[in-house]
Amino acid sequence: MAKKIRNREIAAAQSEIERSKLVDMKTKQERAAEKERAAAIKKVNEEQARFKEAIANVAKTEDGKIFFRMLRRSCGVDQFACQIVPPATVATDLMLINNSKRDLWLDISKLIPTKDLIAIEYGIKVVATSIEE
Repeated sequence: MAKKIRNREIAAAQSEIERSKLVDMKTKQERAAEKERAAAIKKVNEEQARFKEAIANVAKTEDGKIFFRMLRRSCGVDQFACQIVPPATVATDLMLINNSKRDLWLDISKLIPTKDLIAIEYGIKVVATSIEE
């Protein structure tokens, strides 16, 4: 009888050890996955910073301003989003396309420094500004 109790205690202790090993393996895997996610996020943030810097550098040049003016015009920022087509119906597919193009310009314009954006959109050369960038 004592031998059975002792065997049960040993089996319980062994199963507890195995469970703790599994938990430890899971935590190691979770830590490794967390490190991978952190590295991926850091890489994306670095790429976004480089992209924003590249956009700002292009927008500073005169050729860049010409390019962004043409892109803005191509995105239809100054056009109506809603298109009426015969027989007096709203073309929702064209409206979606126009809004998508406009959203593209709005996303890009957020990356352009304010004084360069003013020069691109309004053709005004900003010499000094009190706007915080």
